[in-house]
Amino acid sequence: ANEISDTARLHNGVLELERQVFNPARLLTGLVAHFQQEASRKQVELVLDLRDDLPALVSGDPARLQLALHNLLARALAYTEQGEMALSLASYSSTQSRGIRLQIQLSSTVLKQEELKSAFQILQYQLPVPDSRNDKNWSLLLTRFLLQRMGALLEVESMTSEGASLTLFMPLPRQAGTLQEAPRTEGTLIGKRVLIVDDSASLRAVLERQ
Repeated sequence: ANEISDTARLHNGVLELERQVFNPARLLTGLVAHFQQEASRKQVELVLDLRDDLPALVSGDPARLQLALHNLLARALAYTEQGEMALSLASYSSTQSRGIRLQIQLSSTVLKQEELKSAFQILQYQLPVPDSRNDKNWSLLLTRFLLQRMGALLEVESMTSEGASLTLFMPLPRQAGTLQEAPRTEGTLIGKRVLIVDDSASLRAVLERQ
């Protein structure tokens, strides 16, 4: 429903981005949890790495950012099976802008490589839209326009039948302040020694840092 509404607003030229303070780590964690069941069905290990330099609070349009990221991750997972999809969220700074960088690494079997490459080309607004009659691309076109309005830039570094690498740069200004933490309850693991066993080297590395 939100996609249809935003598509109509884009066609009428009345789409305005909101400006709210939100936690980027919480937003992406919720998205990853949403895809967990589908990833397990396709035997894809989802790995989320939140870097230490990630700001606790940023300013932007969380609802539309979540919509764009959902469409991006859904398309990547749809063409992936039996492997790993690693997501790394960190801050970035350049001469043009600064904000949040999302790196996506696919180390798995990539199905219909040319279709996936065409889908990612649609999301790169600096590139022409590929000639396609696929009616399912309307959500990708909406995501393309949203990324452009937000000033976010998607770059595809590599794409093979055995994996892919892409990075999304999102200019989200850092905000001062901290999130209110929930009160600690009995049974906390703080101060305890914990043994973690997992067959994924990427997950072990992420858990060790955290």
